[in-house]
Amino acid sequence: MEYTKGEWKLTQVASGTITVHADNFTIARLECYGPAQRLQETMANAHLISAAPDMCEALKEMTPYLSYLDQNNLLRITSMIRKALTKAEINR
Repeated sequence: MEYTKGEWKLTQVASGTITVHADNFTIARLECYGPAQRLQETMANAHLISAAPDMCEALKEMTPYLSYLDQNNLLRITSMIRKALTKAEINR
């Protein structure tokens, strides 16, 4: 299964409601009603969600260059990348 193509953008549609969308398709709607700190956290989560396709592509592009790292760092970083890619592509 493929994720929604296009640039994922944020829109704050109402006080406490943030959407992540590509073109006219809503990918996620985050709602937060409470202290300002929770709204900031919700906004940070929305930014993370909207960056997911870019991060996934960056990890895919970076993977071939990992062979230039020393063995300890290579294993650690490769494991982190595989975990992130697996999580991002869980429905594939």
